[in-house]
Amino acid sequence: MSDKRYEPSSRIKESATSNSPGSNTPKRNGKYNRKKKLKRRRRIVFGLLLIFLFAIGFTGAYFYNIYNKTLGKINVRDINKDNSSLGISQDVIDNLKEKDADTSITNIALFGIDSRDMNQTAGSRSDSIMVATIDYKHKKLKLTSILRDTRVKIDGHGTTKINAAYAYGGPQLAIKTLNQNFDLNIRDYVTINFYGLEDIIDGLGGITLDVKKNEVSEINKYIKELCDIDHKKYVPLTKSGVQKLSGRQATSYARIRHVGNGDWERTDRQRTVMDEMFKEVMGAGVTQYISLMSSMLPYVETSIPKSTMLSMGTKFFTSGIKNIDQARFPADGYWTDPTIDGVSYIQAKMPDTKNQIDAYIFDDVPPPGKAATENTTTTGTSPSASTTTGTKTSSKTTTK
Repeated sequence: MSDKRYEPSSRIKESATSNSPGSNTPKRNGKYNRKKKLKRRRRIVFGLLLIFLFAIGFTGAYFYNIYNKTLGKINVRDINKDNSSLGISQDVIDNLKEKDADTSITNIALFGIDSRDMNQTAGSRSDSIMVATIDYKHKKLKLTSILRDTRVKIDGHGTTKINAAYAYGGPQLAIKTLNQNFDLNIRDYVTINFYGLEDIIDGLGGITLDVKKNEVSEINKYIKELCDIDHKKYVPLTKSGVQKLSGRQATSYARIRHVGNGDWERTDRQRTVMDEMFKEVMGAGVTQYISLMSSMLPYVETSIPKSTMLSMGTKFFTSGIKNIDQARFPADGYWTDPTIDGVSYIQAKMPDTKNQIDAYIFDDVPPPGKAATENTTTTGTSPSASTTTGTKTSSKTTTK
């Protein structure tokens, strides 16, 4: 089915705003605001990935039989894993062997979608596109975010936005597109449905949040909207202050748009929700991990076989990895924003962007200073959070 927004075109009109290396970050108005929203979703998807790995490793290591039953709830989808189907070139394979990175670094495509049914995701565009890297060589977990408006070649569909690959050919084509355009070796994927966040929080027994007076009515408004859709019992908040919120109440808190400083405060609220989820996960008992997995897995789809999940989660859990790095590509200063048939795109500067991604993922070389990087370190069992605004980086380290 043809969609004009995704059809390739040779008629390109460069925007008046330059984003050449060394220039200031362009003011992209609506699109730049959309990038803030996508950053929020990247945090949510990344947070769920960490919970996923941690819970699998913990429950798998200590309760194999219960864990094995729990895995029955996950949606495992087979994809073709030969190099040609995945778009992995021989040059990439040879290069990684030379770097000794073919066995010490595992890359997994991570997609975030919005769908009420994990069994009906055909045609869904990926709202978030990331590469999760478990780097045993450098003892890090890395998240490489690819801006969804990035203009790339998609096999059989010309040159268009990278998020169209998931809609055109599901995770198979989405993985192939990442591998072919950025010389990667991704063989598996995890897709997380944003609609699962409510049930995941309920699986944790709720989270504690400090609700402001002017936020109560907004939270109740979103709760009512959701209850009108799925006919669940309407349970509004009755007061402000520090209190335990259910999954529905917490996700409604994260959706608030029109209170405070707009998108910026909404970003803070969503990060706060993820931080509190981490605290609950890290302080939970084994029984709660099993409950958490039961709540989370129906909203996860993956190509990773269940037996591999167990070994991967256990290896991650026992690896001692405590450093978490995040980076976004293309980096500021290495893209332009052409307009094609009235649609804005992000045009990454090549081969610079490809080389920067390769260096970051496989050689642990930090991306350019303008690449909106984040670093989080966890020591012991304490969760930590970091935030990035524009091109400035700030991080928070928690030690317990």
